[in-house]
Amino acid sequence: MKCPSCGNEQSDGWLSCQRCHIIFARWQAGSEAASAQTTARATATVQSGAATPGPTRQESMFMGPAPKQTRFQETTATHPTDRSLSWLVYLLLMLPFALALYLLLNPKGRPVEPGSYRDIPNSFAIRAPEGWLTLNKGNFDALMLQYGPQLPAHLAENINSSNLAVSIIRLSLGGEFSPSMNVVIVNKEPPPINEKSKMKAAKVIASGFAAQFPDYRQESVRIMEVDNLSSLEIVSTASLPFQFSNESTASNLPLRYRQVLVPGKKRAYILTFTAHRDRGDDAAGDFQNLLDSFRVLKRPPHFSPVLNGAMIGGLVAAIFFLFQAMLLSLGGQRVS
Repeated sequence: MKCPSCGNEQSDGWLSCQRCHIIFARWQAGSEAASAQTTARATATVQSGAATPGPTRQESMFMGPAPKQTRFQETTATHPTDRSLSWLVYLLLMLPFALALYLLLNPKGRPVEPGSYRDIPNSFAIRAPEGWLTLNKGNFDALMLQYGPQLPAHLAENINSSNLAVSIIRLSLGGEFSPSMNVVIVNKEPPPINEKSKMKAAKVIASGFAAQFPDYRQESVRIMEVDNLSSLEIVSTASLPFQFSNESTASNLPLRYRQVLVPGKKRAYILTFTAHRDRGDDAAGDFQNLLDSFRVLKRPPHFSPVLNGAMIGGLVAAIFFLFQAMLLSLGGQRVS
């Protein structure tokens, strides 16, 4: 007979191989068990449609059973890590940063009041009180034909000023003086308004008015808020030649000027309210109503240029980092 393990030829009747000493009965039992196991695995593979596994380690009296999976391997194979929703987490984290960046680049003021005059090219809005007219270069001729006797004669000279955007004036009777609010555009970004800059601006305005009005006098200079923007108000008095309807000659009319410098985006607005000096509380109320309705449609940054730039850079970096993390979670490649 021939040994099934080492191939040694020997006479029949031996229970074990005389060379490798295997016991023939155990060898045969091990071979039959291994064959049955292989057949069962192949049948299960065909039924499930999975790929045929490679050869397994044969169990015999000389070979122990195949090594079992460790607990870690079983856990990994049975419960793979699910990352299908991790991109959504990064997206949700990105949204507040994106919103903060949008608000930083597009600061918003108070809502525009109903019935306001909107100047889109100059990015502002203002509402005229009841009984007041809103005049600009486009509608001036038509309104003068309709309300000419109730408007001052010098209005045409003011409306043709190159920087005057709009004039809001109260209709008057009998040639009386009409209080008005003029909005002048300065196509230059103003310096930050603070305690130091306000006195410098007051001196510049005082020198300009003093050259035209000998009795010009500043009453107050203060920082105030207009449409939630830090603005500069200068109150002054001066006399202006004016001829009333019941007088044959012009006389010096004492006037009070309330000028407010309001910053905008790459421009500034000078709001000048002119009224009779003796009107008192009535003029102050009209001025405040006009000022409360003024809106800056394109606003300057909330912070200084350096701080604003640093905040924008930080937000952009955070959004870029989260965006890359979201791409990686979706199986994409890192953006370089």
